[in-house]
Amino acid sequence: MIISGGIDLSVGSMVALIAGSMIYMMNELLQGFHGHAVPPLLIIALGIVLALLLGALFGFAHGVLVTKGRIEPFIVTLGTLGIFRALFTWLADGGALTLDNSLVDLYGPVYYASVLRVPVPIWVFLIVAAGGALVLNRTVYGRHVQAIGSNEQVARYAAIRVDHVKIATYVLLGLCVAVATILYVPAPGVGHADDRSAVGARSDRFRRGRRDRPEGRRRTRDRHDHRRDPAFGHQQHPEPDEHHQRVPERGGAGRRDHPRSLFAARSSLAGNPQDKETSS
Repeated sequence: MIISGGIDLSVGSMVALIAGSMIYMMNELLQGFHGHAVPPLLIIALGIVLALLLGALFGFAHGVLVTKGRIEPFIVTLGTLGIFRALFTWLADGGALTLDNSLVDLYGPVYYASVLRVPVPIWVFLIVAAGGALVLNRTVYGRHVQAIGSNEQVARYAAIRVDHVKIATYVLLGLCVAVATILYVPAPGVGHADDRSAVGARSDRFRRGRRDRPEGRRRTRDRHDHRRDPAFGHQQHPEPDEHHQRVPERGGAGRRDHPRSLFAARSSLAGNPQDKETSS
């Protein structure tokens, strides 16, 4: 995406929405479809297909808004970031979506299994990276992507269909996000039915950390609670010291200096007339 001169800020929210949609649909299909039981393996396959379709759809929407709507990618993806997050919050009813235990046991090897002592997500990453390098360096489409990222105006003069290439690039990005989501769903804190989502766990840890924070690390305003009068509920400030005088600054006294200090400074410079009469 960056090679083509674009950017996508909504990847994290896209992952959350795709994962939430997968979990919601898979849990609903597990309860049956029109009174008929659905095999768990078919449910997982349909969830994977849904993730790929949503990723391609979101990428296509980004590409169309950027190319046909003439909106900067930064603005488009920043807006969809909030939209995806709001949709996920609505879908989860403000809470967390968790996968059923029976599906987790069957879907778990996608995240936990290993081939030749290498986890499956690492193999998927290597395959996607090798395929991306091959497409980028060995195909006409890849050369067009690099040309657009180098100079879009020159690419248009070279008869490259810039809009189509950009839309295809955003669709590929959405598919890559969907693949990552498919691997991410059975991960700890996301797919287990007895665990909460990562966002919920972080917020609980934050609240628990504030509750268990030592007394010395509380906010500064808590240190001044002893100054509040329990009878009136207002804060009592200490009485100012009447003997406290501000030292005049170099070049003259400050605007808030005490009058006594000003009088003392002037009398020391001009001389006190009473002292002159006494000496005479």
